[in-house]
Amino acid sequence: MVREELERKLGSLLDSAHISEHLQDKFFTQREDRYVVPIRVDARSRVRGIVHGTSQSGQTVFVEPEELVELNNRLKLAELEVAEEERRILAELSQLVTEALPRLRANLEILSLLDLIDASARLSSDLRGTPPEIVEKGALDLRRARHPLMVLSQRECVANDIVLDVGKTMVVSGPNAGGKTVALKTAGLSSLMALSGLHVAAQEGSIVPVFTSVLTDVGDDQSLERNLSTFSAHVLHLRDFIAEAGPAVLVLLDEVAVGTDPEQGAALAQAVLEALADRGATTIVTTHYDRLKALAPRDPRFVNASVGFDVERLAPTFKLHLGVPGASGAVVVARRLGLPESVCARATLLSGEGTTGLERLLLDVEAERRKIAREREMTETERAEAERARAEAERRAEEAKQKLQQVRRGAHDEAVETLRAARADLDRTRAVLRRSGGKITPAEVSEVKREIDEAARTLREAAPAPLLPPGRPATLAELKPGVEAFVEKLGGKAEVLSVKGNKIVVQAGILRATVAVEDMRMVDEKTQNRRASSAATTPSTTWRRTSIKSAASPPWTCAANG
Repeated sequence: MVREELERKLGSLLDSAHISEHLQDKFFTQREDRYVVPIRVDARSRVRGIVHGTSQSGQTVFVEPEELVELNNRLKLAELEVAEEERRILAELSQLVTEALPRLRANLEILSLLDLIDASARLSSDLRGTPPEIVEKGALDLRRARHPLMVLSQRECVANDIVLDVGKTMVVSGPNAGGKTVALKTAGLSSLMALSGLHVAAQEGSIVPVFTSVLTDVGDDQSLERNLSTFSAHVLHLRDFIAEAGPAVLVLLDEVAVGTDPEQGAALAQAVLEALADRGATTIVTTHYDRLKALAPRDPRFVNASVGFDVERLAPTFKLHLGVPGASGAVVVARRLGLPESVCARATLLSGEGTTGLERLLLDVEAERRKIAREREMTETERAEAERARAEAERRAEEAKQKLQQVRRGAHDEAVETLRAARADLDRTRAVLRRSGGKITPAEVSEVKREIDEAARTLREAAPAPLLPPGRPATLAELKPGVEAFVEKLGGKAEVLSVKGNKIVVQAGILRATVAVEDMRMVDEKTQNRRASSAATTPSTTWRRTSIKSAASPPWTCAANG
């Protein structure tokens, strides 16, 4: 309110005669938080008020007219009151924050945990990760593991199985740029992620043992300030690793003991790895030293692994093969990377037919492995095609069987209807015969009976094949009066009434029939219960039950008896 009144007052002053003629420009502004008007310097004495400053050119004086002094004072007091109220409110809020500090800290921890969980879930989704099984003792078993950074950068990444028993040393060899370091880093990152509660970029079922620490020497730690060469820095790391090594320690060494004389470097590398193995550390090391590749056959604490190399395409496959060493193929890799052919040819000549005996053997093994892998892929493809063909044949056979069953059921249903119609005609004929006092001749009745028997025979021929009868064939000694047995022609169980030679008189519901011993099968209760459901729903059984329920005269007994 005070500010609005002050601005209205200033507007009227700018239009007043005693000020307007001395203005440098018709506007008002603020200096030192007080409203002022611009007065020409030559007219400063003609406007009564307080001077609060001048312009940079010195041609304008900013004057607070005496008419505005009281309003400016009131505005200043009001602003001071506002500032005091703000200070009071801030003090009160600060007190409330102080009182709520324990709750705020607890909430902050909870929110931080929720942020961590959310970030972990997002990372797992981006990695298509799975939760590994954490074990106190056991092997490191990463199934189809991928380097997480390569997955996140959406670069092509070959999945590899990395399996290593705790306390053993894996010697990874193979060509340069073939993926040795990537495999080593994948094992280390996956172990650290799993022990941090994160999912790993590996297939479900992966296992990570508990490592108390992961020691790594990857890259070049040369330092001019510390007067360390690459080899010196590497040796210092090896010294610290041997001191810290233990059964729950994972050590990752990339190109162990390089940067010095190859013979002495290989010997030093073997001694370091044996020292780590003596202390029970789990170690993964990449190398080109033949001495280290030869450790596995002589020392059970060491295992070989290698990254593949396609000698036909002269390119690495980035596939990790467990249990076999790999050739370095330095000249081949150099030629692939564009080193002049004359240089590569000279290197081949100097090395003596290109490689040492072991190197040539490893290259041959790699070529043979690639051949076997291709043959296995072809075999798998052919097997899959054969499986598909077999499944298709079975499907078509099943469809044909179902269609045949449908056709037979249709014919059977039609026969049933015909038989029912014939039965109705017979019933009507008997009724007419009774009412006519015998005017219908026996020959006519015999003709109707013949037609019904023919319909029954047609029905049996059209009925779908019944299920294999249950139980075992009955013997004459077992079929005594009162015994229940399965009768194939009746499609169900019946009670034996009497035995006449090789003929058995049975009772099934209201139907009495004479059947042969060969048509009888003994069924125990367990077998009968297992087959009751399927037997009760077969088309032939359904018809026979209908026939039994509707049978009303001896001709039907003869028809059922065949």
